Amino acid sequence: MITRKATINDLEMIEYFVIEAINEIDRYAKMGVNIEKVLNTIRSFIKDDKCGVVLLAEVNGIPVGGFIGGLSDEWQSDNHTAFDMINYVSPEFRSLGVARELAQRFISWAKSKGAYSVLCGTSTDVNTEHAVNLYGSMGFKNIGVFMELEL
Repeated sequence: MITRKATINDLEMIEYFVIEAINEIDRYAKMGVNIEKVLNTIRSFIKDDKCGVVLLAEVNGIPVGGFIGGLSDEWQSDNHTAFDMINYVSPEFRSLGVARELAQRFISWAKSKGAYSVLCGTSTDVNTEHAVNLYGSMGFKNIGVFMELEL
C-alpha cells in the first residue's frame, strides 16, 4: 500500500470516494452534501497545503481510501491545531491498516506545518468503536465529547 498527497488529476477519484462516503454515512445524507463545495476545498488544499491536505491510499494501484484534514489557529493562543475532516476507507479494505497509514501520514504533515496538536475523531456513527480504538492505539487521548442537536 502507498499513501500520497492528492493531485488535481485525482479529483474524479476523490469525488467517487465522497459519494461512496455519503451513501454510507446517514448523517451526511440527511445534511446534504454540496459536491462542488467539497471539490473547491480539495482543490484549494491541493494547490496550497498550508491550510489543509488531501491524502490518498492505493493498493496495487487501486484507490482504497482518502483523508482530508485541515489546520487552524487556536482561538485562545498562537498555536495551530490540525484536525481531520474525513478518514474514509472503502469497506472491503477496512481492518488492513489503511486508515492508520492515512492518519500517520496526516500526523507527519501536521508536524511539518508546526501544529501544536492533532485532533482526530468520528462524528459519522460508522465504526465509532473502531475509530476510537484506532486513534487510541496511536496515542490520541480522549479530551471530550461532541454532542449534536438537530434543529
